[in-house]
Amino acid sequence: MTTIVKEVYDAFISAGVDPEMAEKASSALIEHRTELEDVKRDLLLLKWMVGYIVAISTSVALKMLLS
Repeated sequence: MTTIVKEVYDAFISAGVDPEMAEKASSALIEHRTELEDVKRDLLLLKWMVGYIVAISTSVALKMLLS
C-alpha cells in the first residue's frame, strides 16, 4: 500500500467509494501536498531575495541623498 492520507481514505470508504479508488485519491493528495511544500519553500526564498534587494536599494539611495 502506498502512502495515503488516512483521514481522507476513511472518509471515502465511509462514503461508499471503492477501496482501490479511495486509495488512489488519497495518495494523489500526498503528491499535491509535496508539490505545494516545494512551492512554499521557493516562495520563501523569493521573499528573502526581494527583501534583500529592497534593503540594498534603500541603503544606496540614502547614501546618495545624504552625501
